[in-house]
Amino acid sequence: MAFTRSQALEMAQIRSTINTIELITPTNYPAEKQRWLDGGRKFFNPQFTYDTEAIKDAIRRIDSLAPLEDVFRGNASYYEFFQYYARFAGEALQKRYEELTNLKIFLQTLIDPANIMPGDHYHNPLYHLYGDITPEDVKFANLLIEYKPQEAYSHQFVEGDISADYWGITHRKSFFDGTLRGFKGMFSKEDKAKLRAMELDAEGIAKYFQLVLDYMRKNAQYGAAMTREEKEAPTYYIEVSPKWTAISVNAFSESGKSVIGIPADRKINGLKLVELVSHELNSHYRSAMSTRAYFRNLLDPYGNSCPILPLIPMMSHSLDETLSEGLAKIGDIRVSGEAGMPKPYQVLAIDFVQHGHNFKETMEYVFELTRQNHKTENTALNNAWNYTYRIFRGQRDTSSKCGYAFPKDKVYLCGFTTVVQNAANWGATSQHFEQFMNLLRYSTLTLEELDSLDSQQSGADYVVGHDSYPRWEYDQLGFQSKYDPCPDPVEYVASLLLN
Repeated sequence: MAFTRSQALEMAQIRSTINTIELITPTNYPAEKQRWLDGGRKFFNPQFTYDTEAIKDAIRRIDSLAPLEDVFRGNASYYEFFQYYARFAGEALQKRYEELTNLKIFLQTLIDPANIMPGDHYHNPLYHLYGDITPEDVKFANLLIEYKPQEAYSHQFVEGDISADYWGITHRKSFFDGTLRGFKGMFSKEDKAKLRAMELDAEGIAKYFQLVLDYMRKNAQYGAAMTREEKEAPTYYIEVSPKWTAISVNAFSESGKSVIGIPADRKINGLKLVELVSHELNSHYRSAMSTRAYFRNLLDPYGNSCPILPLIPMMSHSLDETLSEGLAKIGDIRVSGEAGMPKPYQVLAIDFVQHGHNFKETMEYVFELTRQNHKTENTALNNAWNYTYRIFRGQRDTSSKCGYAFPKDKVYLCGFTTVVQNAANWGATSQHFEQFMNLLRYSTLTLEELDSLDSQQSGADYVVGHDSYPRWEYDQLGFQSKYDPCPDPVEYVASLLLN
């Protein structure tokens, strides 16, 4: 029997409710953090509890997606949808299903009392989901502790045997001077002072986010079908709520909606607002919408009756956020200069934990790293808790020295290095027709998928998928012109604040 539109709608809804971080956030996190605060912020090993029933339910929901195997393996009667140009949609759907299968294996280890360590499975699900840190990652993280960001960048990406890697070294230096603007940021000293003097609460943040969203929607060119659908019912909405612990763009959430979450108690200055617009809206939201538009246009020739259209959000969002966060960190640096550089603590802490250290010992380690990096004791203590907690998500007894570390947070530093390396090396071979930074409009996909997309191009004048935001380019930084009739979202919000 053929896979139907109603089945696709049901499975799209199931996928939309599965959020990894929500599932591995301890139910007693607030209590354990308060215990730490009440105890004078001393280093200790918290005991975490999790919503076992919610995890079991998520496993059941992932199991219920099994009919998708018939879709991408071509056993259904509409296999023609995945032939020719739409073949990439079938490949993407298969990759997303495989990612969810690995997530299921990981979640099963959280509720299996026979397992000593979360993620401890012969299939190594966390590695398949997020990869692992490498010696080069650890080396760069240590350089960021020892040197200022510009020096660390030079040691990692510029210095070396130029004759052996002339193209790469030259272009990594060019990327630093051009796209990263030498870590100088996009504002003058006077404008920075003005922005830092501004105070915004959660409602103020939501107000400016909505203005930017409206502006981006006005200038988006998704294609006829998606433009109409977005006008009738915009995909993302903004929610201010105590349930959010950080400002974030969530393609999937417990509610089944795509939501931009803002913590109810969040307060920031104007400079941070511009950075957040760059990170969350101009990077995460924009790439999410561009990727969805790509798949919508790819399947558009088959008409609205195409049964797999509801699965586009699933196809468009990999659990591997390396490129997505890498692009966002490039945006942070664009706005704030060296202050926007990804921090080294996550990679070093993951490496430390994997060598057999518990929560308490890792807190001590991160505290000392932060102090070594010239931070105040208060900042060092907060870093010690925040970075350590995020790495131990999924663990119950954090006194264990089993080597478990939830590796997702490595994506900030590793994403940055991935973007730098590929932006420099992408054009070194003739097989690439489009600049890597341009292809990052699809940063919610994986590096392998971007390579596959680019390989489909037949020449320099043929681009895979039109750009949904053709007036704005990711490698064009700072205020282009005060007379630009259509500044990009970052420049737009900056102009609202400063003019």
